[in-house]
Amino acid sequence: ERRTFLHERRVTADDWINELETHSPIAMLDRAVRERLLHGLARGATAATGGALRIRHETPCVVATRR
Repeated sequence: ERRTFLHERRVTADDWINELETHSPIAMLDRAVRERLLHGLARGATAATGGALRIRHETPCVVATRR
């Protein structure tokens, strides 16, 4: 059986940027590149949302029953 769990959370643009810094593809970037990227994302996210982001998550799950 397959199930999908949906949930949503709200974060500030600053909290989202702080979380992004922990993601490996971003953390592995050269420091100057990473800072430019995160600064641009923060500016864009704040301009587009007023600083409050809604993040939707979808978590798939496969359930098996032992017989």
